[in-house]
Amino acid sequence: MPALAKLVTLTQAKAQLGITLPEGDPGDVELQDTLNEAEAIILDKVKGARGEAATWVDPASAPGPVTQAIKLQLTYLYQFRGDDDTEAENFEKRIQLLLSHYITPAVA
Repeated sequence: MPALAKLVTLTQAKAQLGITLPEGDPGDVELQDTLNEAEAIILDKVKGARGEAATWVDPASAPGPVTQAIKLQLTYLYQFRGDDDTEAENFEKRIQLLLSHYITPAVA
């Protein structure tokens, strides 16, 4: 299980997804798991962001493009649960564009 998300809060995740149920709703556990996975996926893509990621400890310290990418990844995981990947290619391009300043190019 990925570490507990710290760059996007559960409240922010609910706002992103249009969920109006109060904190403590039974669905929060599953949503938190999905948020944790989304953040882990995005942070794996930036792989430390040239050392900057170590200073990202909460939503206020993380760059906007990174938190937006986490929210987009969350939305994708929430909406497409493995049964429809027709938008996968376009989605991945959007994420890459958001994270382009934080990804170190690979050297062969």
